[in-house]
Amino acid sequence: MIKDKKVLIGSYDGLLYALDTRTGKLIWKFKTVGDLYFPKGEIQKSAATNENPVFFGSRDYNIYSLNLKTGTGQWNRKESGSWIIATPFLYQDKLYMGTSDTHQFYSMGSTYGDIKWTLALHMRVYGATRIMNKELVFGCFNGRIYFVDPESGKINASFQMEESKKHYAALFDEKDKVRKDIDPDGKNYLSSLPLP
Repeated sequence: MIKDKKVLIGSYDGLLYALDTRTGKLIWKFKTVGDLYFPKGEIQKSAATNENPVFFGSRDYNIYSLNLKTGTGQWNRKESGSWIIATPFLYQDKLYMGTSDTHQFYSMGSTYGDIKWTLALHMRVYGATRIMNKELVFGCFNGRIYFVDPESGKINASFQMEESKKHYAALFDEKDKVRKDIDPDGKNYLSSLPLP
């Protein structure tokens, strides 16, 4: 992303770089904490900012808040056992993003990272969130698009993709949870789907 004449680029080396848009010169860099299983703390998606600070997630299970001007850390919050892949979304001084393995969607205060609400889902959210008609809109790995109230976290509506409808029962039970005989992190979920 580009902000205040800075190009902000995350990398699989676990660094977020701020480069001058005109010269490409390094202004600052910030190193993620890392984790036992992902010691580099790889950054897979874009950063987000309105003014200051800048926010981004990492494969070390943390979401970070940095000072945009200096690159110094302001806060980080760890989601135990789950990458933060999705690009954070800022709306009215709150931060919204989905997680990986813990299948959660969060609303946080942007100043301190305090949790406002969480929404339990049944699959991962890697994509970005947007606002439409005063609702948060985001997609989930279960083949659904959700329309959520930003203040309460209540799901107002959802839309299921046609391919998801065709194959839903192969992965999910009647309560929309991943079937007990399926390991979404293993290989057997692929064998449960019909070949095209």
